[in-house]
Amino acid sequence: MIDLIGTYDELKSYNITQHFFFLILANKMSSNIPTYNIAILGGARTGKSLFIKRLLGKSFERNYIKMDGKVTNLTLQTWKGSIKLRLYTCRDLSEEHVKGVKIDHIILMFNVISVSSLLHVQLKLKELERSRMPHTLCCVMTDLISTRRVKSICDSMDLIHNVQCIPISFKSISDHRLLLLSALKPLLNDDNLALM
Repeated sequence: MIDLIGTYDELKSYNITQHFFFLILANKMSSNIPTYNIAILGGARTGKSLFIKRLLGKSFERNYIKMDGKVTNLTLQTWKGSIKLRLYTCRDLSEEHVKGVKIDHIILMFNVISVSSLLHVQLKLKELERSRMPHTLCCVMTDLISTRRVKSICDSMDLIHNVQCIPISFKSISDHRLLLLSALKPLLNDDNLALM
């Protein structure tokens, strides 16, 4: 058995290939990667599952796959290094799989064409403001509403609740990355953070 704490010279004496050495090194370094818990909160059919699927590189599909109650692990590469994320999809922070977890940031999603979604987000925003939990607001756009209307909704949310509202489209992967980046910037105290 090879002692993984040994030096490079010690590892060379075992005739280990350079590739294997770097795999060991990467494995040792992976334990030092910062991990953040992010809750993706929203009512039914607001796009939480699609957001996760798009971050995982999966394509847009019209069929609905419920992901409430699931935890997704994701590793991102930034210019500062790797970051591990645990993404919790839920309708409420009192759900069983989120209880006892220290949530670092909340992405609150709502659908602009759903009245129940707008009401849900108003209630959740008031709760989050009282608890002073860091959060980002996400307005999910569809083809049924104009971009100008979505922008006005986001601007009014920003004025009323003093929180940045980011519009995303179901079909654009760059919007989803932008939303995740806006949640990570305050966590890492870096306004210039960029994904690789």
